[in-house]
Amino acid sequence: MRNLNLVTWKTMISCYGVHGKGVEALSLFDKMKDFGFKPNSVTFIAILASYSHSGLIDQGKKVFESIRSSYGFDPSVENYVCLVDLLSRFGCFKEALDLIYTMKQVPSASVWGTLLASSLVHKNIEIGEMAARHLFEMKLSNASNYIALCSIYDSEVCGMMLQGLD
Repeated sequence: MRNLNLVTWKTMISCYGVHGKGVEALSLFDKMKDFGFKPNSVTFIAILASYSHSGLIDQGKKVFESIRSSYGFDPSVENYVCLVDLLSRFGCFKEALDLIYTMKQVPSASVWGTLLASSLVHKNIEIGEMAARHLFEMKLSNASNYIALCSIYDSEVCGMMLQGLD
């Protein structure tokens, strides 16, 4: 491309990430910085989402910390959502909760919804109930939150029934 800008770099990083190519996304992120472009909050969403799709937990935590330490601005709520997704997607619920409870902002519905979705995947009733409770307290009339919680319960009941057949 003749005219590289922050949008083109972010787009390419996102494309690699969506396809689970986190290492390549990191390489582009480094090249972007070498070309003199400074990442912004949206760029960090792209790189953190790339790590989430690739399972690069340690790299994601380092990049998240660099938002404040190296670039001098506070992570956005969306940046927190991406890191919560990365951690909880791979079953690191304690770290995800610790992160949520240290947020400077009030955790949004997207933060709790991300945690609820991962709880469904991992069939984690305790975390799922906690995330759902926060969503219900926000008085959101989103039926998918109720469905997700019911599905967690349903998967647990089915699991217990299958164990009884053995």
